[in-house]
Amino acid sequence: MINTELLTLSKMREFVLSRKSDFLFSLYLLLRLKQGNTFFLHWLNTVLGKAIYLFSTKHRDAASAQDFSATKYVVHSSESAIVSGNEKLTQDLLYIAEYMESAPREGGKITEYVLLGNFTFGQNSQSNQTFFDYVPASMLSSLAESFRSSEIFRIAQAASGCELTICNLRCWLFFPLVNDSDSNVNAHADGLPPGFLKVMFYKGTFTNDKPAINIHHDGKVTPVVGVNPLLLFDASRLIHGAPAPVSGCRPTIEFTLMPRGFFNYQILQAGFQAGYPVNPFKRYNHAYKMLYSR
Repeated sequence: MINTELLTLSKMREFVLSRKSDFLFSLYLLLRLKQGNTFFLHWLNTVLGKAIYLFSTKHRDAASAQDFSATKYVVHSSESAIVSGNEKLTQDLLYIAEYMESAPREGGKITEYVLLGNFTFGQNSQSNQTFFDYVPASMLSSLAESFRSSEIFRIAQAASGCELTICNLRCWLFFPLVNDSDSNVNAHADGLPPGFLKVMFYKGTFTNDKPAINIHHDGKVTPVVGVNPLLLFDASRLIHGAPAPVSGCRPTIEFTLMPRGFFNYQILQAGFQAGYPVNPFKRYNHAYKMLYSR
């Protein structure tokens, strides 16, 4: 009985201390971005998600999140996909990457860039990137299941202490610098609400000289390398930037993860200019669309 009481008190102390960190981060984002209502709602949603998760043993695995807790990022590559439990996920991501590579590169087309209501928008687009608004339904369904059962998602939930969902899936091809309007992805932080994480997938073989993306951590720049790497990271706390490929194209797939609260796990395509839900307690309106001509 005493051990049970001590365990409960320990969990409550852990919960309060972790919420203090989230609250301070929310306050910082509020002062910097002046989006108080949105970040306060997301802070409440994160508190709710962590409270539910804290007293559940279904997904708890502290060991798997230790590396992430220290650095705020974890990289898995195809060389370790079978060992790490990401084999099926990597296969599904490669299918989508190959689908994008087989599509013609079209310029000047009308692109639906925010597909859902209740979403922020304003992410940058570049002339040497081609975005894909929709992944075929069969690929998306398979991806939703393989991502949910993957090791990278298990680490994300253990590290965040929340049940997570995918609030936006974005897919694009990144091309070399050819025209004056082409550019690299400059170093930046995303400014997402508390509790959000990102997973990035890059098709190809990457080296220190030709990385998929660079992570800035503790005064160092760490290139993400390997074969078909998967990167889980805190995109709001870590500065990151991606150099354009030297040749060919770089298929890139991005998952934006958020605490799901009382909602079911799902995978949404909100559009390549969409950011995150304004109100995490409100459902999404699929009839809402904004168009962007490029």
